[in-house]
Amino acid sequence: MDFTTEEVFEFLSLYEAEPILWDPRRASHRSRNEVKQSWERIQTSFSVECSVDLLKKKKDSLMATFRPLISKVKKSMKQGSLDVYKPSWFAYEKMARFLLPIYLAGEMTTDAEEIQNTEDENDEQEQRDNYKRPSKSGLHKFHKKRKITDNIIRELQAISEPPMRKPIGVTRLERDSCSVYAELLAMRLREFDEFSRATESLD
Repeated sequence: MDFTTEEVFEFLSLYEAEPILWDPRRASHRSRNEVKQSWERIQTSFSVECSVDLLKKKKDSLMATFRPLISKVKKSMKQGSLDVYKPSWFAYEKMARFLLPIYLAGEMTTDAEEIQNTEDENDEQEQRDNYKRPSKSGLHKFHKKRKITDNIIRELQAISEPPMRKPIGVTRLERDSCSVYAELLAMRLREFDEFSRATESLD
């Protein structure tokens, strides 16, 4: 969405009126709630109906053009030239009126990163706040579905793996005195060689 020159100046005036958005020296500059309220005030007062996200993107676009110009101005001032660089961009004078002192107070990159990093942190925190954790009812439904699924799996395994059956015709032998005697006799016979075993059997 493109703004007209008049709309850009109107937006910059509203932005200037909210110093906590652009002045890192203010204590409330890192207050996420106050920063959010400042953007909402700009949105409400702006004559163009648009979202806060769109206003932030417009600010980023303007700052992307403004910062290199400020860099050239500072460079010309450090060189001691009497002819200080004067940008011709239409929004420079409007933005420099309140932003130039901030940039001249310290290194431009430091101030610019401080402002941008703070706003990025606020945006990330707002996204985290908007994320909804699963409700207790949702977790209960999940566990209930999982329990049903586990039961179905167990039933399928029971069908695919039928219980082992006893071989047909084989019955369990009961141990009585005769079977015990036979086992003892067999043990005794194993102690002899084949000839003695045959002789013992004949006896």
